[in-house]
Amino acid sequence: MALNQPTVQVLDQVTSYAGVREVGRLRDSLGHLRLTLNGQPLFHLGTLDQGWWPDGLLTPPSDAAMVSSQLRNRAQHLHAAPGHR
Repeated sequence: MALNQPTVQVLDQVTSYAGVREVGRLRDSLGHLRLTLNGQPLFHLGTLDQGWWPDGLLTPPSDAAMVSSQLRNRAQHLHAAPGHR
């Protein structure tokens, strides 16, 4: 598993079945809290997936549709995409 930037530069990588990471927060020069990974600031990029489906309203029409939605989010290099389904 690898943590990539949108430029496909590998920031962190795990080649075993487990990886230990430190998730934290630090204040920037303006005093705003920033998310950190292993002590380094990490720009958090995510979306809220409302899960509206034209042919099922709030319910995906199939498992394939749910997989397609998650792959689309991954292709956009989103760190987090919580789904409301």
